[in-house]
Amino acid sequence: LDVEGPGETVFLQATYHIPASGHADFMALTVLDSLMSGPTSLNMFGGGNISNKTSRLYRALVEKEMAVAVYGGLSTTLDPYLYSLIVTIHPQREAEAALACLDSEIVRIQQELPSQPEIDYHLNYMAQGVSRNEVLNNFIFSLEFGAYVEGIFGEIGVRPENILVNDLY
Repeated sequence: LDVEGPGETVFLQATYHIPASGHADFMALTVLDSLMSGPTSLNMFGGGNISNKTSRLYRALVEKEMAVAVYGGLSTTLDPYLYSLIVTIHPQREAEAALACLDSEIVRIQQELPSQPEIDYHLNYMAQGVSRNEVLNNFIFSLEFGAYVEGIFGEIGVRPENILVNDLY
């Protein structure tokens, strides 16, 4: 899907289905997010301040000047939701080349599991910005916010026919 508008900056967004935050695999996905795009806040309204320069996508895209920035987005939600990777393409590069690089990094982590030292490094790095209390607070907030929105608009849900994303999970 291509969206065009004024300006010359090119953004690439890859979005994948993920399970709800209460799912047994959700915390493993937070580690995967840290490995791929750097640790982020699980707050549904914003990210953290921790650098992502140690992440695989930063090294593959930004350090090799395919992109000027790369970010991941993982939110704690009551229902299954979406994980997004957002890449700001380098002005002298094509989006297709950056997408191929992103895809190859996803295939790489699927085929070559990260080493225990790499996982440990990211677990320690994540602890700087994500505490158990933050996860719990955001999960409770998402429950309360969902009830609030449902009270205003009635039951809302994601319609499968409106989803144009791949399945990561």
